[in-house]
Formats: sequence, structure tokens, C-alpha cells
Amino acid sequence: SMIDYLFEALAWLTNKWILWSFISCYVLWGLYILVMSLRRVKALKGLTLASKILGTPLLIVGYILDALVNVFVFSVVLWEKPKVLKNADQTKTKILDQEWLVTPRLCRHIRSAKNTWGKRVAMWLGPNLLDDYDHDGKHIK
Repeated sequence: SMIDYLFEALAWLTNKWILWSFISCYVLWGLYILVMSLRRVKALKGLTLASKILGTPLLIVGYILDALVNVFVFSVVLWEKPKVLKNADQTKTKILDQEWLVTPRLCRHIRSAKNTWGKRVAMWLGPNLLDDYDHDGKHIK
């Protein structure tokens, strides 16, 4: 029947989304570790030309994947769309201050006084996956 077909299609799409979400988050975490390592080396002694040439495309891919994960994965995980941040006078802030990436979004949740689902997600992700690799020991502030 048509209903069975629709449920099968929905199940197929859900399974694909879950698989894509897991793989993309895993790859994003790997790119995060790599970029944080490059940042640490750059601060200690500077990057060689070879490291810059090979690392730059990975940084670019990381930013693109971060934006995609933010919109397509974390919108579902946090059950919200990325916020359009506003200044005190209610005007939009600069384009780079918007929640394009996962970290600014999680930072907003961490700073919230409320104990929301987003805050709990951010509080788990920081110490379990991100902080040990950040240059100052705390990624989500």
C-alpha cells in the first residue's frame, strides 16, 4: 500500500541520515584534531611550507564540513536552527558573528543559565572529545 511505501521510504531516509551524521561528525572530529595540532605547531615553532600547503585544504574542508554538520546534523540533535545573532540594539551582527559553525552554537548553549538539552550536549562534547586537543584546554566557552 501507499502508506507502507511511505514508511519504508522514511525509514530508508532516516537510516541514511543517521549514517551520514555519524560519518560526518567522526570526520569532523578527526579534522578538528588535525587542525588543532597544526595550530599548536604553528604557535611553538611555525609551520613549514609543506605543512601549510598540505594543511590548508584540510582546514578549508573542515570549515565546509563544520557548516554542513551544524545545519544538517546539529539542527536535529539540538532541535533548533542556528541563531541569527543580534546586537543590543536588535540589529544583526556581522556575518562572521553568526552561528555558521558548531562551536559558536554550543558556546551559546554553554553560557545559557538554563539547563537545556543543548547545554547538556555541549557540556558532554567539550570534556569528552574537544578540550584535550584545544590550545588552551577548553574549546566550548
